[in-house]
Amino acid sequence: MAKDKKKDGKYKSFSGGVDLGFDLDPFCSLSQVRTNSPLDLPTVSAIARRSGADQIVLHLRSKSETEILKLCKGPGKICLKIEPKPDLVAAALTAAPSSVCLVSRTDGRPAPMTLSDSSLDTVKKAVLALKARKILVGISVKAEAVSLRRVRALGADFVEICASDYAQVSGKRLKEELEQLQLAVYLASELGLKPWLGCGINYQNARAVSQITRLFGVNVGWAVAAHSILWGLKSAISEMKVLIA
Repeated sequence: MAKDKKKDGKYKSFSGGVDLGFDLDPFCSLSQVRTNSPLDLPTVSAIARRSGADQIVLHLRSKSETEILKLCKGPGKICLKIEPKPDLVAAALTAAPSSVCLVSRTDGRPAPMTLSDSSLDTVKKAVLALKARKILVGISVKAEAVSLRRVRALGADFVEICASDYAQVSGKRLKEELEQLQLAVYLASELGLKPWLGCGINYQNARAVSQITRLFGVNVGWAVAAHSILWGLKSAISEMKVLIA
């Protein structure tokens, strides 16, 4: 969270910098390629939390992924990423994680939602069902004002703003994309949403984005997973936590 938030107002003070969400999905993918065997997800999650992760991010692609659903009931904060499909929403309601972030998928990979007019009814039903069970709900979108306003109108509690454009540029464009993220975070907070950043946060840009005023947290996946190959998961997460502190 940003360092200048009010203690008794809309924002709470948090002296330790922004929150760190560790996206377990990329780590699982790389580990399974290397070892050709499934991971002990509860153990990996526990190591991540002890190393500085404030929440674990999980991806549910099918209601039959029982190990993912079981982990939602474990200790610590869990953010479950799902598409707003009825069967996945029903599975999330049963698992009852700390929060759910609604995403779309492109070629099987998570992507920010476009929130087109045709999808709003489906997304709204998912948001209402989850909030009725006291589950915090967020939506992943690009850093666009119209998308952020729709997230708020749909009744979400937080938003994950995609930072992939920022991660892919350099030079003058880098400053422009950072300013775009700053504006998006500010607008989200003004709308009453907790702003998170995801998609593209790495060891080169984490410190810069963590200085964005009113930013609540960052979700990091592939960067930590790749770093852990050389240095181990504990060091990879600890180093990221230091960068955003």
